[in-house]
Amino acid sequence: MKLLLQEKEDIENHLRELGANGQFEQEDGNLKRVPTRNLKKIPRVRPEDVHQFGVLMNLRLRASRIPYDEVEKSVFKEGIVKKGCISIKEFEEILKGDPFRIREEGIALLIARYFIEDASDDFVILERDRTLELSIVRSIMKNFIGPYHILTPKEDKRVRKAVTRLVSKYRANLRQVLNNKPTAKQGFVSAKDIRDGFKELDLNIKPEEYDYLVLKLFEVSDDEKKLDHQLLFKTFVDEKEIRRLEALAQAAEEHQNGEDHHHAYAEEKFESDDDD
Repeated sequence: MKLLLQEKEDIENHLRELGANGQFEQEDGNLKRVPTRNLKKIPRVRPEDVHQFGVLMNLRLRASRIPYDEVEKSVFKEGIVKKGCISIKEFEEILKGDPFRIREEGIALLIARYFIEDASDDFVILERDRTLELSIVRSIMKNFIGPYHILTPKEDKRVRKAVTRLVSKYRANLRQVLNNKPTAKQGFVSAKDIRDGFKELDLNIKPEEYDYLVLKLFEVSDDEKKLDHQLLFKTFVDEKEIRRLEALAQAAEEHQNGEDHHHAYAEEKFESDDDD
């Protein structure tokens, strides 16, 4: 009896899954098959719909220091490799797990659909069981995430030094510009805000340095749109450079005060001589 009940439950679960795929619909509490011609089509997923998530996945992989070949090994398990293809449903579950962690409602499904559905049709029927050759999915994923390089300790030290020097030198101006960004009062700015901030100050920051700066802030927030900009001035601090700049500023101020005093004395003497 228990086996029969389990069988019934398994069948019902399977039918619900088919219903989720758009092949069945509910009627009076029961699932009935919908003719393919009557299934509702939905717009296909376009690159611009998911591009930001490719950027997010790229940052997460680099923040975790996971080489791309290791990503492929962890994502495409032996069973999938042996089968030679992967379904939307399978890829959706992969995206939700490590190392991608795409757990926002509906986003993993959106990305999986983008990878696997036919891009030649403007409208498609949602079928989570639809599959695509693994070789094609691998190629799409590589382009979607984009190339990346994990810095060696020596490279990391070099880039960090360059970023620290730049941030320390212009920290007052950078802080002022970033504090004026729309979301700054909520305690964060976006990666784009930081890039725009450097542009507004006409500061020459190399792509490698900007990328490193954003990555280090991302490691804390896990969101490239919510970076703690105040952390920027705590992470990249060159105390020696700051003291040097402060000393130069003080010397310039003292020099200016000395000149002002000299001019005031000269004017006083000129007026005194004129009165005589």
